[in-house]
Amino acid sequence: MENYYKKLNVLNYANLNIKENQFSQCDKNQIMDIIFSRVPLQICTIENGTLIPLNDGFRQLSLNQKSISIDCKVKKLHLGFLEDYLLAEEKKIFVVGIIGRQSSGKSYLLNRVFGTRFSVSSARCTDGVWGSLAMVNNQKFLILDCEGLFNGSRTEKEEVKMLAFITAISDITILNQDASFSRHQNELLNNLVEASNQLNDEKLFQGFLYMIIRDVSSTDNLGLEKEQMRNLDRLRKPNSQDIVFLNKLFKNTLSVEKLVNNENSEFFDEQIKQVRNFLIQKSTESIRWKNGKELIQMVKIVLCQLELSDTKNAGLIAYEIRLEQIYQESKEQWYKFSLDQQQQGEELKLNQRSYQFEMDDLEYLKQNHTLLKSLYNDLQLKDNVNDHKSNLEEAKNQLKKLMDQRKKLINKKTQSELANINSREVQAKIELENSKLEDFFKIQFNRYQYCQSKCNECFLTCKYFNNHSEHFDQLKKKFEIEITRLEQEKNNSSIKNQIEEIKERNSLISITQSIEEIENKLFLLSNLIQLSTKHEEKQDQMNKVQKFNFFRAQRVQQNGSKMEIENQNMQITFDINFISQKQKNTKNELQNQLGKLNKIINEKEEIEMKCLELENQCNQIGLKTERYQVEICQYQQVSKQLLSEITIIENEIRSLGVDVNEDEKNQHSNKIRDRNQKLSDLRDELKFLQQSYNENLRLKEQYTNMATQEFLQLYQQKSDKKKELEAKLTQTINKKIDLNKNKAQIYQMNEELTELSQFKYKNKSKIENIKQELSQPKFQNIENQIEQCCNEESQLKEQIDSMYFSKIDFFDLCLVEQGRQNQQIDQTNIKQEFLLKIQLETTEQENDIIRFLQEIEIVNQEILQSQLVVDRQNKLINLLNEKQIKNGKKDELGKQIIDVTEKYNTLLETLEKKKQELNILKQYETDFINQQQLIEQSIEQAKIDLNDLKILEEKLIKIQTLEIEIQKFETLLKDWKGKEYYANLTLKNLEQEYQIMEKKMLDLQIQQQNKKKNLEIFEKVERSCARLETLKQNLQELADLNLNVHSCLRENHKCDQACKVCPSKTCDNKAGHNEQQYHLCSLKNHKCNIKCDIIQCQVKCNLELNHAGLHNCTNDHLCAEKCQYCSKKCSVDRTTEHQNHICEEIYCKENCMLCERRCKKAHEHSQYCNSQCEKQHTHSQEQQNHFCGDQHECRELCQEKGICQITYTQVEIMWQSRFPYIKYIPQSNQKKKCCKSIKPDQLNHDQIHSCMVETEKQFHLCDQKCPECNKICDLKYGHPGHHSSQIHINKENQIFTAKQGEEFNLIIQDQDNNVVRQYQIGEQSTPETCDQSCKRRGKSHYHLIECKGESQCLEKQYGIRAKHSKEKYEGFQNLNFDEVLCIDYWDYKGWAHPIPNETQNIGQCNYYCPLCKKINGEYQFCCLKAWHCQDNTVSKHKFPCSSTHKGNLIQGINIAFVIDSTGSMSEYIQNCKEVIISIMQKIKQNNKIEMKFAIVSYKDHSNPYDEFQNVVNICQFTSYTVAIGFLNSLSAEGGDDEPEAVLDGLHASSELNWNDNYQNLLYLIADAPPHGKKYHNFGDSFPNGCPCNKTQSQIFQNMRNKKIQVKIMKLNQKIEGMITQFKEDYPDLMVITPQDDQNITFQNVIVEDVCEYLKHNEITYQMLDAVI
Repeated sequence: MENYYKKLNVLNYANLNIKENQFSQCDKNQIMDIIFSRVPLQICTIENGTLIPLNDGFRQLSLNQKSISIDCKVKKLHLGFLEDYLLAEEKKIFVVGIIGRQSSGKSYLLNRVFGTRFSVSSARCTDGVWGSLAMVNNQKFLILDCEGLFNGSRTEKEEVKMLAFITAISDITILNQDASFSRHQNELLNNLVEASNQLNDEKLFQGFLYMIIRDVSSTDNLGLEKEQMRNLDRLRKPNSQDIVFLNKLFKNTLSVEKLVNNENSEFFDEQIKQVRNFLIQKSTESIRWKNGKELIQMVKIVLCQLELSDTKNAGLIAYEIRLEQIYQESKEQWYKFSLDQQQQGEELKLNQRSYQFEMDDLEYLKQNHTLLKSLYNDLQLKDNVNDHKSNLEEAKNQLKKLMDQRKKLINKKTQSELANINSREVQAKIELENSKLEDFFKIQFNRYQYCQSKCNECFLTCKYFNNHSEHFDQLKKKFEIEITRLEQEKNNSSIKNQIEEIKERNSLISITQSIEEIENKLFLLSNLIQLSTKHEEKQDQMNKVQKFNFFRAQRVQQNGSKMEIENQNMQITFDINFISQKQKNTKNELQNQLGKLNKIINEKEEIEMKCLELENQCNQIGLKTERYQVEICQYQQVSKQLLSEITIIENEIRSLGVDVNEDEKNQHSNKIRDRNQKLSDLRDELKFLQQSYNENLRLKEQYTNMATQEFLQLYQQKSDKKKELEAKLTQTINKKIDLNKNKAQIYQMNEELTELSQFKYKNKSKIENIKQELSQPKFQNIENQIEQCCNEESQLKEQIDSMYFSKIDFFDLCLVEQGRQNQQIDQTNIKQEFLLKIQLETTEQENDIIRFLQEIEIVNQEILQSQLVVDRQNKLINLLNEKQIKNGKKDELGKQIIDVTEKYNTLLETLEKKKQELNILKQYETDFINQQQLIEQSIEQAKIDLNDLKILEEKLIKIQTLEIEIQKFETLLKDWKGKEYYANLTLKNLEQEYQIMEKKMLDLQIQQQNKKKNLEIFEKVERSCARLETLKQNLQELADLNLNVHSCLRENHKCDQACKVCPSKTCDNKAGHNEQQYHLCSLKNHKCNIKCDIIQCQVKCNLELNHAGLHNCTNDHLCAEKCQYCSKKCSVDRTTEHQNHICEEIYCKENCMLCERRCKKAHEHSQYCNSQCEKQHTHSQEQQNHFCGDQHECRELCQEKGICQITYTQVEIMWQSRFPYIKYIPQSNQKKKCCKSIKPDQLNHDQIHSCMVETEKQFHLCDQKCPECNKICDLKYGHPGHHSSQIHINKENQIFTAKQGEEFNLIIQDQDNNVVRQYQIGEQSTPETCDQSCKRRGKSHYHLIECKGESQCLEKQYGIRAKHSKEKYEGFQNLNFDEVLCIDYWDYKGWAHPIPNETQNIGQCNYYCPLCKKINGEYQFCCLKAWHCQDNTVSKHKFPCSSTHKGNLIQGINIAFVIDSTGSMSEYIQNCKEVIISIMQKIKQNNKIEMKFAIVSYKDHSNPYDEFQNVVNICQFTSYTVAIGFLNSLSAEGGDDEPEAVLDGLHASSELNWNDNYQNLLYLIADAPPHGKKYHNFGDSFPNGCPCNKTQSQIFQNMRNKKIQVKIMKLNQKIEGMITQFKEDYPDLMVITPQDDQNITFQNVIVEDVCEYLKHNEITYQMLDAVI
């Protein structure tokens, strides 16, 4: 025990020394932590492409097929002890997950680092994801172990879901890998990127990537780490430092760690400690999962979202579930209070935890008495009559205070938990739930209000809960209804007791046995019917077979079949090898004919193309000749027109009568320019003179009528104004002069400053003085001041020179003249003198105007004369130039006419030759058409024969199948004893017998079902007996409570006070009687005992003897009338006069229109009409609204556009009995309730009904569904752009099809080539998702859309790559389709592509390089877009591998034939010549490669051996003509024994002048082996080997050095031993064996082999010559 606890590391907490202690204690939490870390739990698994969360570590066998939302799914999921443990954990949790390849030691690594107990094995040991807790350095970890990736048992989509879960939850994701993992790395990283699209929440994918490279050499110095970083660098985005998967999943953070092999234990242990310390350090920095409750909630949400392919924000789901939990816990706290009670104060005298409220209705009613009793006991209240009311009031007050405090504590806890939820998206829900919680409290408060009525037995207040009678009646009715239903079921049961049950079961057993016997008999009879049917079908097939032309008994017998005659019935067992052979021969014949046909068609097409080309050429030549004729005519017409125009020009030149005189022209041009200038000056002076003249006339008219004094004042003002302006002008000019001086001074100081700055330290004071002087105001903005002065000067001059001051000089002159004549100035004379001067000036101006006009007229005449001379000279020059141009055009046209005429004649000759050539080709075409018709007839007949053979073969196979089935049925029926009874019956009689037995079995099955139903009803009744008894017991308990009457719960309802007359006795009145009434005992002489005076009362007066006033029994005399507001009786005493009959109810009896609570209005609000109203009493309810006064939850459904929520139906389906898959059916037609609240006393709110507050995370989803899988768009309703979904689900709207006539059988295999799924034509593609389908179909695949024809055909639409299919598709033969490229299909449908990261790959051309496929088996695809051309030739495509192939171009081929020239080889010598000729014909089209041939012929050594004998003849590499000539010189002779001098020939060939830059091929053509018994078992003159001592090892070593490829033509079996021996020294030896049955000749084999080497060059040149 001590050792065990020592290993558990808990000895610090436990003392196991029995001598010192009688008992031991250890820390319970420590023990729990250690135990939980030792027990991992499976969290999820993968089944049929779906991630399945496990409930308590187990798979649920039954699926819930009802609609379920994501939050309901989360709440139903329970993750076993992990969830229980984490829910109780208040401290932060650090999550570590691990991913990696299978069998890479992931679980072992986790166990070593954290001390967990994950299962470890060399094979697959982890299924799905497992979780375990770990405690290291007081930090708790949740460890997630993922099953191995790339193991072949999982699809890529399955692995993506596991990766999404691990990376979304983990704080650190460990990527466990070794040095060989790089080949999987790109695939893994792509899967990680896709995983990040599976889930949506900012809390997810916030981890750190920790790459651990295992089994690294201890001497590795950062080599693998650097290589790893280089691999990651390649994944960076263009023009960015971000790596896509790191940015999306791990916040661009990672670290790399290297571990040695664990066999190096010490070093490995040290590294494990480093890893552990690193993880512990990271855990201290993280605060992501603050507690276990938050973590486990998110784990469950992520699991369920991945299972249902849900894309809702995970954080919102968590908030919604948490809100529901908070409010549910708050309500549970009301019933079973467990919170810490704060200081209750002096007012509350009760303990909260001592009072628990009941939820069940019956228990609630039963609690009435016990609760009151507890209240009285705890409050120490005594139940007596006098204090009854005050005690009850005290108990009610304390209970209310207790409930108030409980409500306050619950609200406080609720709000404290809500404080951590700050999401705007759930604020509306929080407000609604707060309102509902408040309503819940109000209901509970109302339940525990006490009745205000009086006890039925006395006058004390009732102690029952309020509305106890209604609760009693409702619950009683509920029990009675259920009891009635159960008793009705019991009475309806036909089985009354267990004896009858036993009889019924025995009868059922008997019927079941009878059914089994009939079923067995029906099974045998069915087999017998099928046997008879098979016999008839076999006979029918035999009859059809014998009608075929190909079926002949004789021919079948000759091919291994036999015929037997037994009992006059011919039974034929067919060997269909004859039919198969005939089919094969016919197919070969058909293939040959098709080859010939193709050849003829190709030649015919070539001729047609040539004919078409010649016709086009002829047509073009004809068009050219016509065009030349037209051109000649046009040129001639133009030439005539030019002659006519030249004649006209010459006539015009003669009419001018002048010669060209350039001096005269220039002289007159200058004269015109001078006169124009003079004319302009005259006009300007005339204009000024006219203005002055007009001004004088105006002034004369103005001043003549003006008073003299006014005239003098006006001119005096003008004179003063002019002087003022002139003074300003002088001042401005002076200022301008000063400013210019300042400017010059500034310039001078700046110059001085520049000179002083060269020695600024020495002249610092001078520089400062100059700068200070420059800073004076007079030197600031000097340029602006000068400019301003210039503007002022200009304005002043304009004002002074204006017309306003024009006559000031006249006025001044008049003043001077007048002053000279008289010392005293006469004002009248001044005005007259002024007017006289104006008159004189006006007269003078008139004369000047006349003179100017005359001068202008003279100048105009001079200009006109000079212009005539200039125009005449210009016209003459233009005519001469035009004449020269037209003469040039005329000469050019003459030359063109000669050239066109020559071309025309040449074309006529060419056209005649082409027509002759065309006639010859037409005759060839006719001959080819005739040959084509003959071959097509032959092909058609071959097809008919093939079809007949196929049908015949099918029928023969059908007969064989039927025979097998007949034997199977006969085996089944062999032991049936009743077979003889039916032996002589016909098939029709057998079927009738079968129907009779079926009807009998059907009747028995009906009886069986009825009996089963009766037994089920009896079992149900038996099971409900306990429930029935419980209900009856509950009903009895309810009746015993007697809650339908008011009670004060006292045993004695008499007053307990002393009698007033005899104090020794107690009062005989009812408890609680009127206080003004005396307490009197039961003695008669104490009471009046006269009949009560109250009308209709028969009770005696209970007042004291000899009382005053009316006699009264002191009982209540209630009014018998009906309450005018309800159906109750009036509660007013009859002794009181009243007109309104009102019952004891205070409030309106109607329920709130929005809830079940009472209306808050007074009782008169119940009805407006009285009992005498003739209308139905309900009409008054319609006139008003009843409200409880509280805020209400809106019950209307959301009216916003879009989808409120998505629910899922999950069904497990077996696909065509071949494989199972999970089908998810998203449902979006359920609208959620409005989340708005209705204000008190209102029926509705004034806003649109909406179920949520829309934000970036929460919104109404788009209602569009994926066109293939019906997955709902993830985006907001009304979003711009394409619809989109991060996750696509099982396809609903697609069916597998293929082009008519094509075979289709889609098989999906895993990495071990095991069939995972198989589809056939006509089956729905539901098991696949959209992204799986598009990824599987790959590059350039297309989708089918039904063609709408004409202009709506997609092929004719702009912006979509589509082709109209001329093919018909299986299952849709009546429809036409357009084939639309995948990317364009999704764009056309308005949806984003389901795998956006694959669009570049899918959108590329699917044509691959044939060389790469042949050389290394890899696919290198064309890098252009899909459907960029419709041509499948290599030259039309562009490949990234073309540069590689260019480097591998073959410059030439050396072909050497080593041939045995003994007597038996003459035929093959001739074949070699044919081979060479054929090869040369093949390479005519490829003139870029050089071919050389060499011949080595050998014979045999003479016996005895002659070392000087020449057994080899050699022709070095040369042209094909020389090689053929050498072959012609050879003669096949000699050869005494079987072996030949093969090694001599090979040795000689190895010494040829081979070229290292060429492809070197050597063909050994021999029918006999070399000398030496190791090569054969024939007679040999040299059994120890070739006498020349040449060995194969030396020869082949030399050939390998020279890169010679050796190939042997296997002409017979004699050289088998030679081939085996040669391969020991030359493993790459190639053996070529002609196949006679394929009609392939010796030479064809070699030619095709050589042409394979030519294809490399041909394809490469096509790549390089491609024009893209």
